[in-house]
Amino acid sequence: MAKDDTIEAVKKKRRGKPTLFKPEFTEQVEKLCRLGYTDKDLALFFNVSVNTIDNWKKRYPDFFAALRRGKLEADTNVAEALQKNAIGYEYYEDHPVKLKRKFLDDSGKVRIEEYVEVVRLKKRFRPDTTAQIFHLKNRRPDQWRDVKKIDSEPEMIKADLLGRGCPRRAGEGRLRLARGRVHDRGRGEKSSSTEI
Repeated sequence: MAKDDTIEAVKKKRRGKPTLFKPEFTEQVEKLCRLGYTDKDLALFFNVSVNTIDNWKKRYPDFFAALRRGKLEADTNVAEALQKNAIGYEYYEDHPVKLKRKFLDDSGKVRIEEYVEVVRLKKRFRPDTTAQIFHLKNRRPDQWRDVKKIDSEPEMIKADLLGRGCPRRAGEGRLRLARGRVHDRGRGEKSSSTEI
């Protein structure tokens, strides 16, 4: 019985430096990731290395889940803002307007009174071309990449150079360029080479 207790004690006892992780870090990491913190920023905040953050992600599933939730929410917010910038949007803005009002006072004179009234205006944010380009390059890279792959040599020239598939070369020997020499290899003939 005493032997079983010591085995349990050895299993429970961890080797190395005790962890700096505290359970309240789980709640903090979600809030920080919502604000846009990266793993490097988290390491600076918790005063540990980036490797320690990676180890905490592996060792504490709740910490990792909270970190992912916070980063997902931040990424979603940025994606929504980018989408709004790309297509444009309408919004309301309050503007103070200076107005004048004429009225008759008790003596019958015309008086002018100035006052400020807040007017709600509907405005339109124009679509942002840069946001549109960014969105399309990432969503449809096959159609919107900067560099398109263009075949600069027509197929007949390629076939002629390679000596295959070209009808006028069918009966002739194949020419090969190798280190400044042209090698003519015909069917059943001995190979001969000529200096260029």
